[in-house]
Amino acid sequence: CRYAAIHLGSLLAMESQGPRPLTIPEKLFRQAKAGRSSLPRRCAKNIHEFFNCIFLISGVNWKYWKEGEVLPVEQAPLIEVRNVTKVYRVGSVDIHALRGVDLTINRGDICCIIGRSGSGKSTLLNVLAGLEHVTSGEIVIAGKRLDKMTQSELIVFRQKHVGFIFQAFNLMPYYTAIENVAFPLSFRGMPARKRNQLAREALKTMGLATHLKHKPSQMSGGQQQRVGIARALVTDPDIVFADEPTGNLDSNTSDDVMRSICDVMRARNKTLVMVTHDPHMAEFADKVIQILDGKVVSIEYNDHSDSKTNQTEVKQGEETA
Repeated sequence: CRYAAIHLGSLLAMESQGPRPLTIPEKLFRQAKAGRSSLPRRCAKNIHEFFNCIFLISGVNWKYWKEGEVLPVEQAPLIEVRNVTKVYRVGSVDIHALRGVDLTINRGDICCIIGRSGSGKSTLLNVLAGLEHVTSGEIVIAGKRLDKMTQSELIVFRQKHVGFIFQAFNLMPYYTAIENVAFPLSFRGMPARKRNQLAREALKTMGLATHLKHKPSQMSGGQQQRVGIARALVTDPDIVFADEPTGNLDSNTSDDVMRSICDVMRARNKTLVMVTHDPHMAEFADKVIQILDGKVVSIEYNDHSDSKTNQTEVKQGEETA
């Protein structure tokens, strides 16, 4: 299987100019099955092992092989939710929080899940982050099935791939800003000097270079949330989940914080999944998912190309003045 995967991976590398019909794997598989190929005959005995090995070595997403085309993993959806349900048992009553949710989120998307209280948006965020198990359905993130993971596996997955931004900031009150940001890195066994260096860079990115030694009580709400954003990004996660990140801030500060989050995420091509009940906050997102009674009722897209152009023109005008 390893030999076959390396062989097919090299063929795919020569034709990596985007999607194309799946012809080479099918032909080689049939040849191997008939004994007319240089591939080991045992590869044909287990098709799942065969193609899983190809996925691991050549970096091709198994889902797209199955559907008849090949895409690099980077172009495949980062998050896939397939017919997910979540039922809570309260006494003798079943509470259906999610009812057959299907959605995809791509790498680099700024995504907002919006809905009124009790709509299921926070439950959806929790199951996407692996904080709760689904009742049924599948959640695939970065090619991994979260719904099949144990609690220990989910903890490791979150450490490697996920960052969190909280509504209440959740900063440790007796730690300085740099200590709060560096804290998640300690779970990776990283030396203190390296942790502090990365934390310092993250805080500078958020415009807090002069607040490294400040404690939460010495900072405003907006500054505390920027520390929270830096803490979420310091581990270089693939996805950042944000639960009402501006819920405790005034309107002006909320806009500034949202711009900071979106600018950093777009600059790093990271994926943001945010939950809010505020339609104004949803305007900052590229993709707005409306949820009601546990179901996705609409998906809308915002075009931010004009706003980026306007911001550039304003900056150029200020420099000229």
